[in-house]
Amino acid sequence: MGQKPRMLGREEVLALTGITNGSLHRALARETFPLPINMGILPLTPGQRGHRRVLWFESEVLQWLKDNDPFTRMERVSYKSKEVKP
Repeated sequence: MGQKPRMLGREEVLALTGITNGSLHRALARETFPLPINMGILPLTPGQRGHRRVLWFESEVLQWLKDNDPFTRMERVSYKSKEVKP
């Protein structure tokens, strides 16, 4: 069998990308960030309400980083040279 894809939790995604939780929510709402997989509600401890657990494929997050790296984007942008007058 092949190797299982690595999955990342929210904290790992935030640490890897360097974006804030708010920026992540905005990117998800605009669908400009890979969508997570909903793992359902996980209980915290018996008797407490659980929390929703979502995971991302590491490969998709790494591809997003590559596609959204400001240095990579700068290489794709062509700038018009402007003449500087003294």
